[in-house]
Amino acid sequence: MSLPNNLPSADLPAMPLESAQIRDPAQAFGITLPDTLPKEKQVATRPLAVLREVIETVGLAIAMWLLINLFIQNVQVVSVSMLPTLHEDQRLIVNKSAYWFGEPDRGDVIVFRSPQNGEERLIKRVIGLPGDTLEIRDGIVYINEVIISEPYISAPTNSPRDGRWTIPPNSYFVMGDNRPSSNDSRSWGMVPQDFIIGRAVLSVWPIDDWGVIQHYEYDSLAEAATR
Repeated sequence: MSLPNNLPSADLPAMPLESAQIRDPAQAFGITLPDTLPKEKQVATRPLAVLREVIETVGLAIAMWLLINLFIQNVQVVSVSMLPTLHEDQRLIVNKSAYWFGEPDRGDVIVFRSPQNGEERLIKRVIGLPGDTLEIRDGIVYINEVIISEPYISAPTNSPRDGRWTIPPNSYFVMGDNRPSSNDSRSWGMVPQDFIIGRAVLSVWPIDDWGVIQHYEYDSLAEAATR
């Protein structure tokens, strides 16, 4: 049986498979899609992206500021009542979370709202704790009949303010280290615990005064407690 003469020759090269396929489905309908968005749409989306980035940055900054201020506060000393430990215009960092899960300790330097008006911010040292009997006699401070050593004060506690106090629950007896020039618990009484803002922990300005504000330990009271 003879084959027709018009059949394709077996020697012709085969058509590559790739060129036989339609790569873009849209081409099947004679449609050509652009590779990129029109220029006017690109320009329109650019300001929106910038605006979103600005909003995210500002929002993050505000969140960080709120978080930081929840735990710490920057305060400025405006009186001489804490000399020689602290001086006017000195800037401090206050740990506002210091007493969230505990109570102030004797010797802590604290920032609190004034018991007189509830608004003015004061800074003093905690001397008497709840339940203590505190007495000032001839310029010397006694806690539960034990003399305490106070190397941080500028001068002996002035005698015109001698007296005896029993400290009620949730209250603290505070005094400035500059005893002759400090208006404190000797005048207006105890500081309620819920008036306390936090503990002064760090001096940050001036640079020469940079450092940790030390907590003082009263060895005489510790020794008396072990007897």
